[in-house]
Amino acid sequence: MAFYVSDNPDLMTLDQYLLADLRAAYLLQMRGSRLEHIGIYDGDYLVVERGALPRPSDLVVTADEEGFSIQEFSEGIPNVEAVVKSLIRKFP
Repeated sequence: MAFYVSDNPDLMTLDQYLLADLRAAYLLQMRGSRLEHIGIYDGDYLVVERGALPRPSDLVVTADEEGFSIQEFSEGIPNVEAVVKSLIRKFP
């Protein structure tokens, strides 16, 4: 469900800009310090979209027997579940 602030066709909502399918969008909260080297910290939220096609260097959510993890996409990565579309920084 999109929220429109204007009938101006030149304006778009954030969900229209970021996501191809709003119904496939989720927020995941980052746990751990593994991605601090790229500016993603414990407690930050990631906007992810299931079913989106990843491009080289996109961050993706992958699944394995231990759970989910975030990593940079490259061809051949198995079990890609979603593509990270945006980051929402957690401020103290």
